[in-house]
Amino acid sequence: MYMGIKVAQEQNNWQMAGRVLGDYTFYLNELSELIIYWSGGEEDEEQGD
Repeated sequence: MYMGIKVAQEQNNWQMAGRVLGDYTFYLNELSELIIYWSGGEEDEEQGD
């Protein structure tokens, strides 16, 4: 999550409505709050079995 926020800050662009960075989806809601969705699902591929 923090990685995605850092990318948004580096790009100096908080208007990332519907913009997907890696497994994260960013958008600003009506209150201009940065909303971040984890798009990778509940399973962690790195863990495996």
